[in-house]
Amino acid sequence: MPERVLITGGAGFIGTHLAASHLADGDDVHLLVRPGKQVSGNVATVHAVDLQDRDALEDCLRSIAPTIIYHLATSTGRNANCDVDAPELLVDPANLLNMIRAAKRVSPKVMIRAGSIAEYGGNPRTAHEDDRENPSSSYGAALVAATHYCSVLQRQLPFPLHTARLSLTYGPGQAANYMVPALLQGLLRREQVFVRNPLDRRDLAHVNDIVAGLRMLSAANFAQGQIINLTSGHAPSMRQVAYLACDVVGVDRELVHFGKAHPASASTLCVSAERARALLKWRAAISLAEGLASTAAAMRQEIYA
Repeated sequence: MPERVLITGGAGFIGTHLAASHLADGDDVHLLVRPGKQVSGNVATVHAVDLQDRDALEDCLRSIAPTIIYHLATSTGRNANCDVDAPELLVDPANLLNMIRAAKRVSPKVMIRAGSIAEYGGNPRTAHEDDRENPSSSYGAALVAATHYCSVLQRQLPFPLHTARLSLTYGPGQAANYMVPALLQGLLRREQVFVRNPLDRRDLAHVNDIVAGLRMLSAANFAQGQIINLTSGHAPSMRQVAYLACDVVGVDRELVHFGKAHPASASTLCVSAERARALLKWRAAISLAEGLASTAAAMRQEIYA
């Protein structure tokens, strides 16, 4: 039976791929986007709603009566600083609480909100879901707060509310000012590219794997909410990623220039995917080489179209 799927942040990178996956299966897909946001190339129903407008949000959810809710709308997390005035410290958790309040009134089968491995902070060892978080940015701190809100509020909810802590996600269609597409775009154009912190290590996952994990979590038969990492479980250095990108594009590695390496200040975001394998039978199936190659192929078509 088709599901009625609601995706906040549905016009974003992951949301677009997630919507396409559900649409391909014949589901009734609804996207919540910011007023004034343009959405194209999608046959989902689009609703322009400000998540801070509680009444409009509740009216919208009542009209849709979703069976599955994905809450993907958060700040981008690209500000690495921790600033007391950072808007995400208040806005992101408040938007989540508004969504939970509205969802409680329509009682979907399940609600999933997107967290991030940034919640763990830079740590040389592999992080697990039960570890104490140690965020190093305003973005990560806001997401940690949201995760704990979900855990507390779950007791009052008639549906499971899951947190999927997502790896750094990349793939076709991502904005070119993010790390992987920026790197690939420069190499495809045979331009010199600069990698500032070559010793930093990051867990990267292809968007198709992330979408598969989110959908498996939405279909899982859990009575209570779970915190589950959707990650590759591996964290190559930025130097390794850059060189691999050169190899899959077929250009000389000399095109890549690196910032000065400082081992003492290098950070690592490597997160265990064991719980996802145990509970969902999910694992990242697309290797970094395969993912970079498919992303480069899609970008090559755009560049030379």
